[in-house]
Amino acid sequence: MNWKIADFYEMPTEINTCGGINMQINDVYKELKENCLCRSGHDFSSNYLGKHPSYLSMLNSRNENPSIEAWAMLSYTLQSRAQVLANSDSEFIQDAAMRLSELQQAVAANVMQECAARSR
Repeated sequence: MNWKIADFYEMPTEINTCGGINMQINDVYKELKENCLCRSGHDFSSNYLGKHPSYLSMLNSRNENPSIEAWAMLSYTLQSRAQVLANSDSEFIQDAAMRLSELQQAVAANVMQECAARSR
């Protein structure tokens, strides 16, 4: 993904962790889009969830929940991108890395809860 430094200048100072546990995939997408970290639902589906570009649209049209694999891939992708951005000399980009890391922690907690619920 091509990120421009200018994309980070107008980012909010706090990230919404979508309420932590039981977050919705659309909340994560909205958070990333509002912070200029993804461009569209197709971008989010492909580059964050590792799914077909229409995956998010399909979930919304069918009123379905994402697979646990999609949540796990989202957690991994957020963590990977946070690590890359954290190495920047730019304070703005480091702030974006911190926001991604916070969001990743909330997503990871959601994955763990989903796994626990499915194993009962």
